[in-house]
Amino acid sequence: MTQGKQSIWQRSTTVRLVRWLFSKRVLKFVSKVLVIGILMVAAYYAKEDLLGYWAWKSYLSHGGIAPDQLDLRSYIPKSVPDEENFATTPVVKKWFATKWENQPWKSDHFSKAPSLLVQEIKDVEKKKSLRHLDLAGWHHGLVKESSIETQPQSRQQHAAAILTALQDDEEMIQSVRAASVRAKSIYPINYNLDDPWQILLPHLSNIEQLGIRLNLRACAELAVHDSNKAFNDVLLTLYLADSLTNDSFIISYLIRARCVHAAVQPIWEGLAEHRWSDRQLQEFETRLLRFNFVSELERPLKMERAVGVLTIDLTRRRGVTYLARTAFNEPTEFDGFIGKAMDRALPAGWFAREKVSYCRLWNTLFADAFDPATGTISPIEAGANQEAFNRDVHYGKRGLIGIVLHHQIVARMFLPALPKCIFRAAIAQTAADQAALACALERFHLANKRFPPDLQSLVPRWITTIPHGVIEGSDYIYRAIDSDHFVLYSVGWDEKDDGGTPGELQFSREGDWVWTNAD
Repeated sequence: MTQGKQSIWQRSTTVRLVRWLFSKRVLKFVSKVLVIGILMVAAYYAKEDLLGYWAWKSYLSHGGIAPDQLDLRSYIPKSVPDEENFATTPVVKKWFATKWENQPWKSDHFSKAPSLLVQEIKDVEKKKSLRHLDLAGWHHGLVKESSIETQPQSRQQHAAAILTALQDDEEMIQSVRAASVRAKSIYPINYNLDDPWQILLPHLSNIEQLGIRLNLRACAELAVHDSNKAFNDVLLTLYLADSLTNDSFIISYLIRARCVHAAVQPIWEGLAEHRWSDRQLQEFETRLLRFNFVSELERPLKMERAVGVLTIDLTRRRGVTYLARTAFNEPTEFDGFIGKAMDRALPAGWFAREKVSYCRLWNTLFADAFDPATGTISPIEAGANQEAFNRDVHYGKRGLIGIVLHHQIVARMFLPALPKCIFRAAIAQTAADQAALACALERFHLANKRFPPDLQSLVPRWITTIPHGVIEGSDYIYRAIDSDHFVLYSVGWDEKDDGGTPGELQFSREGDWVWTNAD
C-alpha cells in the first residue's frame, strides 16, 4: 500500500508555521500573554497614578503649604477705584494698546545712543563704582557729530545739550508726572490662567525706559544747577518703582529694583556736589526707607512656584508640545512623533510627581537663604542651596530619559535662573539703605558744616532709625574722613569685612559694598 504524495502547498514550511501560529494551543497561550500584559500595564498605570496622587497629597499636607499659595488666582491684586488708580490714566492706558508698541522709546534721541552708554546706567551689576555720568560721552552719543562744537566744552554745556536732545520725551514725561498724583496703582493685566506664559506686561518696558531717561535727565539738570527739576525727576522714578508694588511677577520685582538704582545715581551726584536742600534730602530719605526688597521677594518667588505647578497641569491636558513651546518659543522635536508618544506613555501620576519634584527643588533653592521677617539674606545658605540643587538634578549626568524618570523636566527648565534674584534683592536694598543714610549724613552736614562721628549721632533728628545691612543683618560701617568726606559700606556677598575695600565692581561678589561721597 502506498502513501499519497503531499502537494507543494502542504509541504511548505511557511504554511505549517502559519497553521501552528493559529492553532488553538498557540492562540490560547498568546491570549494569556496579552491579558497578562494588559493587566500589567494597567497595574503599572494604576500604581503610578496612585503613587503620584499620594505623593502630591502628602507633600501638600506635610509641606506647610496653604492651597492658595499654589493657585495663581491668589496673586491677582484687588482692583481699586479708577479715580485713585495711576494705571487708568490715558497715558498709561496707551501702554496696553495693541498698536502702540512702545513707539516713543523707539524714535527719540535716547534710542539712538550707543549701547555702551545705555548699559552704563541700565546694568548696575556691571557698574564699577558710584561716579558721575560721562555727560560729554552722552552729548556725543545723542547729538550728531557735525553739530558739536570742536572746542572743549564744560560739563554744564554738555548737560544743556543733553537736555535739549531729550526734549522729544518731554510730553510723555509730563503726562506721566501729572498722572503720578494718584496714590494707587493696579495695572490692567490680563491674567490668562489658561496659559500664564502668554500674559503680557507691556507696562514694564515703558517703566524701565522712563527710568533710565529720568536718570540721565536728572544728572544733566544737576549739572546745569537746576536741582528742583532733578528732584522732581528722581521722585517720579521712585514713584514708578512704587507703582509696581502690587505686581507679583518676578520680572516686575526686578524692574522695580532697577528703578531704585536709576534714582540712586542722581541722588549720589547731587550729594557729591551738595546740591540738595534739607527738604529734598528728607523726602528722598523717607521714600528710600520704605523699600524692603528682601521681605518683598517672597511673594514673586511663590508666584513663580504657582506658575510652575499650573504649567505642569496644563502640560497634562495639552501635551508635552505645550511645555516645549513654552520653553523654546519655537517648534521642537516634541511637536512630532516623540511628543505624541510621550503624551500616550506618561501616566497621570507622573505629572503629580513632577509637581512634587518641582516644589521640593524650589524649596531646596530658597530654604533659609533669606528671611522675609527680618529682611536679611544669608549668602552662605544661598550658595549651599545652589550646590544641593545642582546635585539633586545631576547636571550633565542625565539624559532626557533620566530627567523624565526623575520628574525634573519643569524644575530644570524654570528654576535655575531664580536664585539670581536673591543677589539682586541684596544689592537693591543696600543701594536704597546707603542712599537714605547718605541723605541723613548730608542733612547733618548742612546743619553742622561737618559729618558726624558715627551713625548713631543721626538718630532721631536726621533719621528715625539706622537700617541694618541685608547680609546676615550686619551693621552698616561708617567713617568720617574729614569735614567734607566719608566712607559708608556694608560687608558684601562674601560676608567678610574688608575694611571698606570694594571689589572690581560696585556690587561684586567679593569685597565690600561701598558708598563714598566723591568720585
